[in-house]
Amino acid sequence: IHYSGSHLLSLIGEVLDLSKLEAGEFGIHESEIDVAETIRSCLKMVDGRSEENHICLSALVSTGLPRLYIDELRFKQILLNLLGNAIKFTPPSGEVAVSARLSKTGNFVIEVSDTGVGIAEQDIPKILEPFGQVHDVMTRNHEGSGLGLHLAKCFTEIHGGTLEIESTLGAGTNVTLTFPRERTV
Repeated sequence: IHYSGSHLLSLIGEVLDLSKLEAGEFGIHESEIDVAETIRSCLKMVDGRSEENHICLSALVSTGLPRLYIDELRFKQILLNLLGNAIKFTPPSGEVAVSARLSKTGNFVIEVSDTGVGIAEQDIPKILEPFGQVHDVMTRNHEGSGLGLHLAKCFTEIHGGTLEIESTLGAGTNVTLTFPRERTV
């Protein structure tokens, strides 16, 4: 009952976020955050699920990173959606990794990579749409609303960033978030 209630509450929250975005009434509350600490916090939140599925979680965060000026709640929501998908679509004994660094141009780059089932190139635009899901033999048994990646992309773009997905069927997926250098503190 608790799990079902939590899942329903999460789904309602995602639909409300989508409605606010579509109505142009979505506000953000920006502050300076420690990206390394936020990544650690998100990894702790998904650690139980990764252990349950025998998936190795790791983080590679450059030392001495500046702070990032962003809405912390939405940033966590982005990371948790990406980590949740990576864990969900990675078979047992697979790996999920998060990294954070500054690019040569000063942009803040965060990547979530997995060794999961992967996504066909032609399906990537579909999964970034609201309620977009890919149904095939490998993925149809997984629950989800199809809103997580769309919201992650929208929240990233609200902050002037980009979300890019590279994937190979059977080999895994890499999602790259890039925030402009103006957001580094």
